[in-house]
Amino acid sequence: MDNVKLVVKGMSCGHCVNSIEGNVGKLNGVQFVEVHLNEEKVDVSF
Repeated sequence: MDNVKLVVKGMSCGHCVNSIEGNVGKLNGVQFVEVHLNEEKVDVSF
């Protein structure tokens, strides 16, 4: 499994977190998604 930490600017609320985790999590091959709102980062394992 590979991991990547993405910088995502402009996230400001729980809706952003749910939207990103939900949609990225649906992508083929993605095993894990976690949004860190305060750090403006998203961890993805695929």
